[in-house]
Amino acid sequence: MGFRIHFGCADLARTTIGRTPDPLWEVLLGMHMLQTEDEPSVFGAWRQRARAKLTELERELLVLVPPIGYSPDFLTPAASVNGLDAGLAAVAATPQHQLEQELRRLSGEVRLPGWTRRLAAGDPGVLKKVCEGLKHFHRTKIAPQLPTIARDVKLHSDTVTTGGFEKLAKTLHPAMQWGPPVLHVDMRHINRDLYLRGRGLRLVPSFFCWRHPIMPADPDLPPVLVYPVTHDPAWSEPSGQPADPERALADLLGRTRAPYCEASR
Repeated sequence: MGFRIHFGCADLARTTIGRTPDPLWEVLLGMHMLQTEDEPSVFGAWRQRARAKLTELERELLVLVPPIGYSPDFLTPAASVNGLDAGLAAVAATPQHQLEQELRRLSGEVRLPGWTRRLAAGDPGVLKKVCEGLKHFHRTKIAPQLPTIARDVKLHSDTVTTGGFEKLAKTLHPAMQWGPPVLHVDMRHINRDLYLRGRGLRLVPSFFCWRHPIMPADPDLPPVLVYPVTHDPAWSEPSGQPADPERALADLLGRTRAPYCEASR
């Protein structure tokens, strides 16, 4: 089991590692973390603050990013490597066939509300709302943490890029093992091969990624591997979690959505 990424000589030369956080990956993974009760000692205080300030639009967008299983690739376009605005412009320009295909796949795993049919049809107004929600989540939930996020990502990048790829692969994350010419990534419930074929690989250290690396589901998209960084313990605060975590989740997701979340675990 796991993900096997097959390299050629050109791929090794074209592999890069992010030195700054990817804004839309952090938004996606932050939304994942918001919908769980995982790791309260690290994310509990942030989660409590973020839940208390969610807008109605942000709550609606959570249906697109269930904490377990598939999330649509159009929410994390390759263009976000150039910043939030570039990433949001790419989201807004997502081809209709991609929206339809990815939302159809998502509908096989979660119950989608009616407005997602207009999104799947490429409705510009709905796409604009999605981008507004992503931007607001980044501005209010991610950006206040950016000094810590950026420091941890840069510290990690500086540490792991001091040698060649063989040394790099060994220091990225315990789930990754380099056995030339294949990078083996231990991912639960996944058994796949990805052949880079000269495209290289973009390695993205992430603050809100937790436990396991992740990749886009579509093998035809530019190859990206997102994986967790080590967190500075000073970032953590007493979580002040509610005494009833299930009630907190129900309040966050809405009573009609909570059962679906429970069933997906």
